[in-house]
Amino acid sequence: MQYSYMERVKACVRSALRDFPRTFEETVQKCYGAYPLLVRQAMDELKIHSYLVPLYSTQEESIPYMSEAEIDYRKSDLVTYKVENNPVLSNWYFSWHSCQKLSQLDLWQGKNILFLGTPRLFEYFIIHDKGESLTLIDLDRNVTDALREKYESKGIARILTEDINFLEPGEERYDVVFLDPPWYIESYISWLAKATKLVTPKGAIIFTLFPYLLRPTASGERDRIYKLCRKLSKSLFTIPEYLEYDIPSFEKKELRQAGVVLRSNWKMSDLVILQDITHLAGEWDHVSVNTEYRNWTEFNLFGIRWFIHSQSVDKGGSNPAPLLSLLGDSPYLKSPSRRNKQFLKANLLSSQGHGLVVSEPKKFLDVVDAIRLTPPPSLETAVSHLEIDEGSKKIIMMLRDD
Repeated sequence: MQYSYMERVKACVRSALRDFPRTFEETVQKCYGAYPLLVRQAMDELKIHSYLVPLYSTQEESIPYMSEAEIDYRKSDLVTYKVENNPVLSNWYFSWHSCQKLSQLDLWQGKNILFLGTPRLFEYFIIHDKGESLTLIDLDRNVTDALREKYESKGIARILTEDINFLEPGEERYDVVFLDPPWYIESYISWLAKATKLVTPKGAIIFTLFPYLLRPTASGERDRIYKLCRKLSKSLFTIPEYLEYDIPSFEKKELRQAGVVLRSNWKMSDLVILQDITHLAGEWDHVSVNTEYRNWTEFNLFGIRWFIHSQSVDKGGSNPAPLLSLLGDSPYLKSPSRRNKQFLKANLLSSQGHGLVVSEPKKFLDVVDAIRLTPPPSLETAVSHLEIDEGSKKIIMMLRDD
């Protein structure tokens, strides 16, 4: 019997709560990647009851981010906590605890290690002096520039800002390659193909694999990835639900706007380790890769990272649309998933979860330049004098107030 995606999510909810009560975050973790809003819907339809329970808390800044007797690093001390996440590149970072678990897989002595799209893990290995040499390749320039400024003076660290999908491997080979692709099938195929050309024959490729209820098609996509892995290596080892991710800045704000305030992480993933690489990646070299991320241009406004689709068609004319438009009753997206219709329509995104439509991108960027030159106390006056429609002025002030 074929069960619907929602029925499978409900089954996970019932299973999670069968033996004892759980917090909402713990329940979501047991739903194998189903989005928190969908889990909340399932709980409502199942008429799951909630009760008040004792709750203990402390100030967030006083919570240590490293366990046991290690130095108490704060978020403010770590580059990958200070730079807000990039929604265009699907930036989800491992939690600090997950980085610690990964570091315990080996002693790493004498190892030449490559990190593909895993800046948080790279930062953990630098701080803890793991490995003989460490190389990070990542496309988010804000992150790589900040990491380079802080750590590249360390002799073991090398940081490159490159597009992994189109990376041309040189002669250098690595003993270990860590990778964390965006959780879409084409990214996995492309990144794994690259990794096999960068690792030594006796080396290891270590990557994360999304859970099977991430989306309705996730289970079949996992099967395709495993099939590829068996062609690429002679040894495949999986640790289920081994890693967790910190909630990125954009998703945290989107969930909060939807009435879901998570006090702990919810996203889990399996860990996959490939060894004895057979280097049969050639047949996968021509896999079609979604390169839409290349068409986005980044700028900063109101202390937030913004991304505008540079290939958007201006919609000016005799009856022009408003310069800025909401996609609903809020400037925030409902989720950062590519399956979200709002996400697909938006041509202006932010690291704080905004998603809007800009009718004339070039004109809007001129407006941004004008706003950035205006001292904060007179911003409202400056916006009121802009030659744009009144609705767009209100939206701009709304973004500032947020």
